Amino acid sequence: MSGVFDVDFAELPQPCPMTQPRGRRAFIAYKEGLGHAQNYSDPVTTKNSGVVCEYTAAAINPNSSCISVQHFHHNGRPQMLAFGGSRAVCLAQAVNNDIRVFRTLSGHKETVSCVMWIDSFKGPTITRFHSLLISASTDGEVKLWDIGEDSQRELISFNVTTSVISVHGCYTDASETQLIVCAASQDSITGSILKLTLSNGVASAAETMSEQFCIKLESSSCLTLRLACLTGPLVLLFAGMTTGCLEVRLVKPGEASVFLAGTLKGHVDWLNCLDCVQMYPSKEVDASQVEGDHILLATGSLDKQIRIWHVQLLEGKDRLPSEKGQLLELPTPYRGTHRLIARLESVLSAHDNWVTDVAWSPVPWTPMSCPQLLSSSRDKSLVIWAPSQPLFSSVAANGGGDEEAPDIWLEQARFGTVGGASIGYLGCAWGHYNSEVYGHGFWGDLSTWSTNSEPRITLTGHFKSVTSLSWCRETIDGVSLESPSCPAYPPYLLTASQDSTVRLHGLFYTGGSGCSPPVRMWRELARPQVHGYEMNDIVSLDVVHYVSAGDEKVGRVFSATSGFVKSLLSDATIAAHPGLQTLPTSAVQQALGLSNQAAVEEEEESSGESNAPLTNPLYPPTESVLAESTLWTETNKLYGHSYEVFSLAAHPKGCLVASACKAAKQEFARILLWRTDNWHIHQHLSFHRLTVSNMRFDSTGDRLVSVSRDRMWALWKVDGSAGDDFPTFQLHKHSQPGKNAHSRIIWACAWSPDYRTFLTASRDKQIMAWDGESGERVAPPWVLSEAITAFDVGSDISGHNAFFATAGFETGGIELLAISLTSGTCQSLWKMPADWTHMGLPVRCLTLHSLDSESVALASGGDDGIVRIFRISPSSLMESATSI
Repeated sequence: MSGVFDVDFAELPQPCPMTQPRGRRAFIAYKEGLGHAQNYSDPVTTKNSGVVCEYTAAAINPNSSCISVQHFHHNGRPQMLAFGGSRAVCLAQAVNNDIRVFRTLSGHKETVSCVMWIDSFKGPTITRFHSLLISASTDGEVKLWDIGEDSQRELISFNVTTSVISVHGCYTDASETQLIVCAASQDSITGSILKLTLSNGVASAAETMSEQFCIKLESSSCLTLRLACLTGPLVLLFAGMTTGCLEVRLVKPGEASVFLAGTLKGHVDWLNCLDCVQMYPSKEVDASQVEGDHILLATGSLDKQIRIWHVQLLEGKDRLPSEKGQLLELPTPYRGTHRLIARLESVLSAHDNWVTDVAWSPVPWTPMSCPQLLSSSRDKSLVIWAPSQPLFSSVAANGGGDEEAPDIWLEQARFGTVGGASIGYLGCAWGHYNSEVYGHGFWGDLSTWSTNSEPRITLTGHFKSVTSLSWCRETIDGVSLESPSCPAYPPYLLTASQDSTVRLHGLFYTGGSGCSPPVRMWRELARPQVHGYEMNDIVSLDVVHYVSAGDEKVGRVFSATSGFVKSLLSDATIAAHPGLQTLPTSAVQQALGLSNQAAVEEEEESSGESNAPLTNPLYPPTESVLAESTLWTETNKLYGHSYEVFSLAAHPKGCLVASACKAAKQEFARILLWRTDNWHIHQHLSFHRLTVSNMRFDSTGDRLVSVSRDRMWALWKVDGSAGDDFPTFQLHKHSQPGKNAHSRIIWACAWSPDYRTFLTASRDKQIMAWDGESGERVAPPWVLSEAITAFDVGSDISGHNAFFATAGFETGGIELLAISLTSGTCQSLWKMPADWTHMGLPVRCLTLHSLDSESVALASGGDDGIVRIFRISPSSLMESATSI
């Protein structure tokens, strides 16, 4: 493939410059009472008039091939970033100085290991509204997707023998009706030639044209691969090997045959990343004098070096370039008419640790400009490289002759972090039309910088199972918080995960500036706890305190720092509550320590993690700030359990906290009640024989319901001391084994809106309602379609004799329900679509919060590590219900 584009790219509209906003206001939305009804540029995803997905937090899977950005020229549309998040393929876009996940693709049955957009045959285009995306997973499944602005379609899938390590694809001709897809696994490289059916220029179907070809690898493994189409059509397959060699193979699409052309040597350790780009002359160069096809190839290795190769296909049996290079073999009939030459252009050595990824900036470049290469490394840095002179500049100067590629490559910019506990970057990519760069961290975060080295918005998420969610209680010291304009959403959402972290998500507002309108975005605003144990549960006590349960025998109590409170609450609110004025200024966690300790100013400069002021108030905290500078102070440890604490519940007045641990005997399954004034044990509650899985207080705090692995529930009620500040509970009622009881573990319980009835949900697929006084079942069991692992109850549905509820299933699905205790019915209002579920993995937690009389907020978390926040209008959903 040779030639020049027929588009004058200098005349294309330029993207809005990503410059530092000036005069723009930015703050946490709760501070000034901004609710969901405000007028913002707030792109959300909706599939039903009553349900809106406002936020998706997902971590990128730990593979350097797990992020890819669309390559097309600016046409007013943002480029899509694709990445693998657990079993989902997540699509994100950068809009108005914000980057967010707006769509997820479901279908993979195991963890997604790599994704890759397929570039147009002619390079970046300006009219492409649909693109093809390849994704692959650890079970060897490879999928081809057609992705539009508002739609997606799975075109075809095929399987390879083992987990896919790297995948790539390319078109074989300008009609873009034939495609080659190759996938590398541990012991082989598998390729498939696909024929696309186009409808109005959009791929509507795909089928295999011939049998797959398979290259067996015996003495080494392929860690990365790329495809490039040349004249013929002849397709080059570049494979980076564990031997440090770059193997070059040729694929003839019409025959599905593979030919080893040669091996390029130089690296002395695993060649684990590579990228290639087609080279084109700028418009100052006469294309007729630039002979043959040119591929620029970059390879990175564990030897800390990057090598840049120039591969050239020339016509003519005796035609050779003036520079020295390695002559590669060609199959017949090309052997007598063409020459394929590869030569080393440069060796780049500036990283101090393994090179983990390389990425070329999308072509074509502006006239007389230079290609740019982005590299990432475990040394916590990303580097932009560029040659000292433009490509084909010698042709423009000499009027013809052999092209002389630049031989001096220089470092143009460096990004990253210094210090901290991070272990570098796993991948990199170009974003926002080359004005931004992305760095993919080992813990699943995506850091963003503008090319002038300013940090931008960060994508973050849990990289292991989400085990608990808790909306912030809008109280301080037992007094309701009076916020400025009564915003609908609570101040924040706390999430706990098996990745040993507690994360705080809230609404962040940025005012308009230049070409950017105001934006309201959900973001991770703090990481109060970075622990050594997996987290099991979390519960909010008030705006500035929470209790967490790690997979240890100790519960831990945390308090916010003054810096966070000042960013969350108004000065008037802080002045009205003296307790907020005595909070510690920061928290530090010493190396090898588990406790976050309050620190004085001198200690903040130590090597431990601390809570320092945010460096850029115009943006939410970056990953490095979140990981190192947003800790909360640990104020108390709760000792009393014999085994790992598993579940927590907080009294509505904040005076008591209930905790329970893992147990196989009744003596260990007791519930402990803790006083929050001195954190001493107030009472032991003993009934259950196995682990207590969930507990809930009612709104008055006079009753507590607990459910357990022993398939029993217990109702605890305050005795005659109900007026005490710290009431004492006694067993009031409990379930009896038999036909009216659950037959499997009870995972969740909740109180009805009037608190006269409590409901239990079990793995036996049943929801049961029980009278809050007599303990009798008030309606027949409601049997759902799947085993229930999470459940919560919301408010009454306006205008209907029913209340809203939601159930999460072992298969990852979420169902929205309307329950009427009067008629004894449970109506399914809507089942979340597959790409809003938890990708076939169990839903671990659901929590509802009433926003106003017409809408509720639903937060969900599951074993896929994804956290979602939905805004739901139950009354709108009720329009489809017929039985209530």
